Amino acid sequence: MADLIALVPEKIGQSFDDAPPGHRYRLYLQFWQHNFAPTQKEKLQALKPACKLPEHTKKLMQALAKRSVTEESATTHCIEAKSTSPFATGLGWEHPNENGFAFLDPYGLPYLPGSGVKGVMRLAAEQLALEPPLPPGEGRGEGNLQWNMADVWLMFGFDANSAIFDHSSDNSMREAWLDRREQLIDEPALQQFIQASKPGHAPREFLENLEKPGFRNEIHTQGCLRFWDVIPELADSKMEVDILNPHYGDYYHNGRTPHDAGQPIPVFFLTVPPGSTFCFRVDLLAPQRLGERQKESWKCLLKAAFDHAFDWLGFGAKTSVGYGAIQIDKEAQAKRERDAAEQAEKRHRESMSPIQQKIEDFRKESTERAEQLGNSKEKQNTGIHQHAQRLTKEARESSEWTPEEKRELAEIALEWLPQLVERWDKDAAKKLKLADLKGQS
Repeated sequence: MADLIALVPEKIGQSFDDAPPGHRYRLYLQFWQHNFAPTQKEKLQALKPACKLPEHTKKLMQALAKRSVTEESATTHCIEAKSTSPFATGLGWEHPNENGFAFLDPYGLPYLPGSGVKGVMRLAAEQLALEPPLPPGEGRGEGNLQWNMADVWLMFGFDANSAIFDHSSDNSMREAWLDRREQLIDEPALQQFIQASKPGHAPREFLENLEKPGFRNEIHTQGCLRFWDVIPELADSKMEVDILNPHYGDYYHNGRTPHDAGQPIPVFFLTVPPGSTFCFRVDLLAPQRLGERQKESWKCLLKAAFDHAFDWLGFGAKTSVGYGAIQIDKEAQAKRERDAAEQAEKRHRESMSPIQQKIEDFRKESTERAEQLGNSKEKQNTGIHQHAQRLTKEARESSEWTPEEKRELAEIALEWLPQLVERWDKDAAKKLKLADLKGQS
């Protein structure tokens, strides 16, 4: 490679190995000849150093990605996903290489802006809302739910310039909207939206007035969903350089006859490699603005929209030619669900008294032992039977146990011990004095 330089003051030098990819690509790219002209023949070699992540940048990427991963709650939803093709975004931004890239300032890391995520998800929700009604029990996602356009307006906000209002020819979304509009009249979500945006209008009147641009432009409602920026964790901790090879430049730009003897000029651009992981975080900001159906099912509806976006739309640039394909990371999602269950169990346990914890431990040990034994049973005075003996004795002799706690312990013992202990009969139950604990003596 020729001696290319970055256009920076001489005192800064030309060593940028510690710079994050965004800083190196936009500020310190060694892309220039000594006559200050950009290189034309060695673009690939010039771009490759910008793909590397220094060690401190790897740690920063992991920390920022982890920050967006939060515990699932009533108002927060996270989707773990992995790219199955190269991902690119911000290619239209100005850059001497003719292709930019979206880096998050001040970190210099590639990212998918939350506004871009919201745009894709809104389109996915609109397309699902315009699908023909599904038979009962065949809706998308958990709960057999299906989007309608009022759901979209409540959750994403109203878009006066949506494709459903575009009168251009060959607009399939417009045609679907006209077919589905009448069915929206009786939807409670539409009443909810009218009350929030144009109170006093009847549903049919409201839908007819939406055909007037002036009426639409008077509707200003904010959606209830907030989409976070997504910082991918790069596969192999590096970016990649991809290439387009346009063969017919003379035909497209100079009006000449197309032929196969043209001289293609390669176009190089940065991408996030396949196998990178993405965590999509969505917050529900104002649940009070939603109806009961949306409050209860917003996560199910959102999951259906994500599934549709992953299967049919993609994220970022060049999705029509296969870039930006992302799928649910089932392994990561399963781990997230396990971690969430463990955290919920931990919080539940911390809210218990020491005696309640002992009862819960006995219940858990009984269920786990039943799975281990299958159709077998333990001998008396061993294992779970000994645990029951110790616990029932403590319950009888301690003044700290309440009648309710004693009764709960006795009911657990009566439920599980006959299934787990050999030769269990009334005498065995009598020795534990379970009737006393239930207050039946």
